[in-house]
Amino acid sequence: MVDSSERDRVEFPKSIYTSRSLEKLKLVGYQYNYMYVSKSMGFRALKELRLHQVEFSREGFNEEIFLQCPCLEILSLVSCCLASYDNSMMISASRLKTLEIVYGRLGLKPHVVIIAPMLSYFKFAGPRPMSLALSNCTSALEVIDIDIQEGLSNEGDKRKKWIIERLIDMLKEFRDAKSVIISLKTLEVLSTMPSLLQGQESPLANLKNLQLKTNWSELAPGWRFLRNKSPNVNAALHEDLNKLL
Repeated sequence: MVDSSERDRVEFPKSIYTSRSLEKLKLVGYQYNYMYVSKSMGFRALKELRLHQVEFSREGFNEEIFLQCPCLEILSLVSCCLASYDNSMMISASRLKTLEIVYGRLGLKPHVVIIAPMLSYFKFAGPRPMSLALSNCTSALEVIDIDIQEGLSNEGDKRKKWIIERLIDMLKEFRDAKSVIISLKTLEVLSTMPSLLQGQESPLANLKNLQLKTNWSELAPGWRFLRNKSPNVNAALHEDLNKLL
């Protein structure tokens, strides 16, 4: 793991690029000072690459790194800055199997194109849906995990409609996914304007498994509070969702 606390360019010894033993690499920027990495960086034997708060730009570190890692199977982008991309950014990796894009409030502005014929697992987490397109990577796709982390209660109707439509467009790119994991907040966003869903068919044509998830650890304090004076209470989670379907 390389941890940077400065905005200086990170230089690696030339021998590391041709190393046959380096299969995992994690680059971490310090707080909100993004790490700048040489544009020509590429690791021929790398199988797993995790980038945390690394800044992408046309002039410096950019998507060319993925083409220069021919063995890459796992890619994780956490809180990375893609703001320098005005139009689109391409993630192309012929052996990529797992892709995670997770970000906080840093913003993910560009349209992301993913070219990964062996991609089987995709995870996205962020406050709003992202604009993306999958090219030549649906046949192997098994699992997608979508977590939209903010509701729409503070948004106007026009903005709500735009966000929901972007989420639906995002799901359409995973039409061949066999298993979908969706957060409770994502389902809440999707259900905010029911009229947008009326008359539409689900874009998930080959779905075999649908899972709803939430962060129960955040709900545990309230649950314990309600039952702390009644240790013998018969407590159960009431599941009535299926009654509504």
